[in-house]
Amino acid sequence: MTSTIKTRLRDLKSRYGGDEPLAAALRDVPGFQGISRQTIFRWTRIEGEALPPRARLAVTLLEQRLSRHSGEILRVAHPKTLLTLPSALACSPARNGVVRITEERGISATVTSFESGGDALAALEDGKADIAIAALDLMTPHRSRAVTRLCSIAAAPVVAIARQKVSFSRELQGKKLACPAKSAIPLIIAAQVQAGWLPHIDLIHCADPRAAAKALQAGQVDGVVAWDEFLLRVLRALRGKQKPAYLPEAWFGTLRQGVAVNLDAAPPTAVRCYVECLTRITEELSHGAWTAPRLKREFNNEAMKETQPKDLTAFLRNATFAIADLNPEAVLALWKREIESRAT
Repeated sequence: MTSTIKTRLRDLKSRYGGDEPLAAALRDVPGFQGISRQTIFRWTRIEGEALPPRARLAVTLLEQRLSRHSGEILRVAHPKTLLTLPSALACSPARNGVVRITEERGISATVTSFESGGDALAALEDGKADIAIAALDLMTPHRSRAVTRLCSIAAAPVVAIARQKVSFSRELQGKKLACPAKSAIPLIIAAQVQAGWLPHIDLIHCADPRAAAKALQAGQVDGVVAWDEFLLRVLRALRGKQKPAYLPEAWFGTLRQGVAVNLDAAPPTAVRCYVECLTRITEELSHGAWTAPRLKREFNNEAMKETQPKDLTAFLRNATFAIADLNPEAVLALWKREIESRAT
């Protein structure tokens, strides 16, 4: 039995997650750039099947888009950090009208978690992932020509805690600081040392926050340097047994999180739709649409489970979310493959 035009419209509204997401998808289509959610709402309220021609065209175009991209799978590698939040939200199911890549384009996204950005990049290089989230400092130069930076999505200050208060950066000369293993922290600290902002520091690599807390508590290191989320987990692992002092953020630079792509393996159309979704989500995050209570209520990945609401609020306040530094060479390479796939 053939579905009626009204039923098809309602199905699209349900799949996209509401009036506004459906209107947002249509704005990418020539002739529908200025469409509003109120227009979608009016179409769904029309009695019977007497939808205007423009509404019928919109239904047909969106159905064609979903049909054309259905079945593609994008494999995404995430390190266990909240700095992957835009990508994690893009790959999650739609809730309360928030569009995700799976519902918006008929593309499936599978996410695999890794301990670090370095491990995520290794999976990308081995062809086990199409996309990997990692610090930009880890992406260039890379051993594989197929693996390259696509864009940046988030930034957060590098912060440090110490067993004792430190008033001047020169007092860190020769100190031992724990840092996350296989992260970009050593590269960032080295750049700060070279620029003269920091003296020489011995970095001790720790597999996870618990290991860093154990080293700090045992006196094996003088402090811990990482991003704030990692440090909050270190402090929780200490359980009040020790109260280290925070050091000035200006000493340690910025951790910039980005997206890397395997140009040989990634499905180009899926990557393009993924970036479109990332763009909207980073805008929502930067404008405060995603609060800590909402994130805890609607989205709960591994990093989120280990984060308290007050810590999540602090993270959202300190982090910056935006699509930036888009790599034109990667975009052109993917676009070329997409055109060639359509031609065949």
